[in-house]
Amino acid sequence: TGRKPNNWSPWCNHGVALAALLVEKDQSRLDAILDKTSRSVDSYFNSLTDDGCCDEGSTYWAQAIPRFCQYLQLLEDASGGKCTIRPNVKLSAISDYISRVTACCDESGKTWAINFGDASPSKVHIW
Repeated sequence: TGRKPNNWSPWCNHGVALAALLVEKDQSRLDAILDKTSRSVDSYFNSLTDDGCCDEGSTYWAQAIPRFCQYLQLLEDASGGKCTIRPNVKLSAISDYISRVTACCDESGKTWAINFGDASPSKVHIW
């Protein structure tokens, strides 16, 4: 569509792919759905900068990147290991990003992050 993907891309595509894998009986339709979600998630990955930054901030990173990883794991599991992502420099930078922007933890254990945009400087929780 020409629009830049955002943090919702891996989240929504994971849900669509999971639902399709659970209920779609027509293999050609399932293949088409997985192809479309894969292209969308790939576009999201390509939109991330080489330093691993999510341009929406670390709060969004903490939602989008776990969903991105869940999507990759879903494809690997569904393909019986035939669709596997090999480690690379950009994936390493993405996984290290959150530690580079985490500023401190306060006395209560709340994590604070260096942030920008409309992302909050706190609530950096990865689950």
